Amino acid sequence: MRPTRARGAGALTGALAGALLLGVPAGLLAAASADPVGASALVLSRPDPAVVEQIASGTGSGSVGGRNDSYLEAELVRLGSADLAALVARSLSASGPVDLQANRVGESNAVEITAVSDDPQAALAQAQAAAEVYTRDRQARLLARIDAQVVVLDEQIEATETALDELDPAPATGPDPVERQRERLEDHYAAQLVTRDLLQRAVAEAPEVAAAVQPARLLATGRVSEGVTAGLGAAALGALAGATVPGLRAALHGRLRGRHDLVDLGVPVLSPALPRRRPSTHSSGELERVVQLHALQLPAGPSAGGSLAVLAATAGVGTTFTAVQHARHAARHRPTLLVCAAGQSTALDALGTPRPHADPVAAGVTWDVLTAAGPDAEELVRAAARTVVPNLAVVLWEPGDATAVAQAAAGGLADAAAAAGWALVVDTPPLDASDLGIAVARSCREVLLVAASDRSTVEEVEQALDALRSAGATVSGIVVDDPLPPSRTVTGTRSGPAPAGAVTHQSTIG
Repeated sequence: MRPTRARGAGALTGALAGALLLGVPAGLLAAASADPVGASALVLSRPDPAVVEQIASGTGSGSVGGRNDSYLEAELVRLGSADLAALVARSLSASGPVDLQANRVGESNAVEITAVSDDPQAALAQAQAAAEVYTRDRQARLLARIDAQVVVLDEQIEATETALDELDPAPATGPDPVERQRERLEDHYAAQLVTRDLLQRAVAEAPEVAAAVQPARLLATGRVSEGVTAGLGAAALGALAGATVPGLRAALHGRLRGRHDLVDLGVPVLSPALPRRRPSTHSSGELERVVQLHALQLPAGPSAGGSLAVLAATAGVGTTFTAVQHARHAARHRPTLLVCAAGQSTALDALGTPRPHADPVAAGVTWDVLTAAGPDAEELVRAAARTVVPNLAVVLWEPGDATAVAQAAAGGLADAAAAAGWALVVDTPPLDASDLGIAVARSCREVLLVAASDRSTVEEVEQALDALRSAGATVSGIVVDDPLPPSRTVTGTRSGPAPAGAVTHQSTIG
């Protein structure tokens, strides 16, 4: 179903109002506090040299990959600890806490250290300081570990030397009773000296276990700021709430929300909805297509040489607009007579300034046939005026002429017009103000009941259908229309001056 213009405009207005009412204050409040900014520095961190690990664990170095993964897991914990954050804060003489995070880059030994702060420059300084503090701390921890191991190793070397010195000298000839013990001590002593040499090399390699490989830089967060997010979220919530207000209000007042509210009334609801826009802005192609689709659903209507009565339960729902569009469409195929109330409806502007006929025969009406419908019908048709639309004549009647129009319809105007080769479209006043619509509906071959979203109620449509059925009229279909603003809408019951030069049917008829 095509949403109606009034309903869509109400929802749009509500959405805009809700978005402004909630979105602007939320955005201002969120913008009052600065969004956190991140900065990161990249460091390279490697495990202790194998000799240091071997001395510490007392076993072999094991799998290189496994040792590396275990080492990095431990370092990430340290990088995210409060101890390192405190060292960074102390190095910067920062009064507040420092927020640090660390993540391994893929499967490499690179670690990204991120500092988060409300001040971009503070975040940069903290990230850079964290990289430098960690690098120094990592190297210092390795050197301290090596120093401790060297002290222990020197003591072990001294003990081995003492043990060798305490052995009896090897005999010049014959077997050596402590030969095997001597060999073990000498091998152990040689290994200790090699280990000490490796530890000295590890000291020289200490700068390689940790180094800053990329200075701190601000991060592109890839996210919308919290102020914008809060504003957009509140605006979306306000728009959703505002957009539902018109529909909720209509539902609470029993208003018609769309064609789906009428599908259970036993009368076809024509689809799609007739687009109601001002002639200067609407798409004529779209309007003509919709009218053509409606006409196909009215097999005995004016487009097929028959007649159509257009009526509504209440005023201001677009009966004149609907009648004019069907009359214009029928005029493409045959001469068409439109009978509607004189007034200021913008729908009549599309017909131009009606011009009276000097000779009734010039209208193309076979008067002999129409005369058979009675004097009321003949006099009504003699008041017809040509319009700028080819093959379309119009009779504009005043409110006081309602009785005459009803008598003309009851006298067989629709059948006489069809016999004369003319199509007939009659726009009637609302049923709550006049019974003219019922009289016309009984005589026309097709009947359209017009309702408007957010203005008509389901109860009003049901009452109109009951009244027409009780009078013996059959409603061919319901058109759900969207109303024009009240100041621009004129219905069959409103009186007012006819367009300049128009010939109106005077109240002297009948």
